[in-house]
Amino acid sequence: SPATGIVFAHSAGGLAKAYQLAGAGGLSVVTEPEFFHGSLDLLRQAVDATTLPVLAKDFVSIPKHLDLLYENGADYALLISEVFEQSLALFSLTEAIEYAHGLGLQVLLETHSRKQFENALDTKADVIGVNNRNLRDLSLNTLHYQTILEKNREYHKPVIVESGFQTPADLIKAKEFGASGAIVGTALLSSENVFTTAKKLVESVSLK
Repeated sequence: SPATGIVFAHSAGGLAKAYQLAGAGGLSVVTEPEFFHGSLDLLRQAVDATTLPVLAKDFVSIPKHLDLLYENGADYALLISEVFEQSLALFSLTEAIEYAHGLGLQVLLETHSRKQFENALDTKADVIGVNNRNLRDLSLNTLHYQTILEKNREYHKPVIVESGFQTPADLIKAKEFGASGAIVGTALLSSENVFTTAKKLVESVSLK
């Protein structure tokens, strides 16, 4: 959990297996080493331990970053709208998506503002993310996604919400706003029993 600096005692492979047994639809693995203490080794451990699709989370800014994610088994690559808006990448967002697709990677395009979200829906990204955390100052508003998503609106792409989701009630509310899923980190890694907590979260949005 990079936002809180939690260092877990479990292996990445062990966590991956627990999440899969709990019914998770996919895995998110941080690979950015300098600020968020991730690594490509953690990605490989997770990929080798599970059959779930794996999202690699990094600050992608050059094609080589995508090459490395693909070579280490990622199924999805995170692209961050803010990085491309601020011209921090050496290729355009369109080029990055096309390059990822050319490798066989799918793309989760992360947004924070309504403008970024609406623009993202018009791209060729496979999944759109809405992050409750503002990457400019790392502040967190757990209800931020509710200012971006609209109840009763059908989105033509899967929408994933990120950051600050702790309880089954949080996930149920996100589903009401049209989210297809959520990335949960801190709530799992800080729990006494990762498997039990993950299972409860999954079941809360799986039951009809």
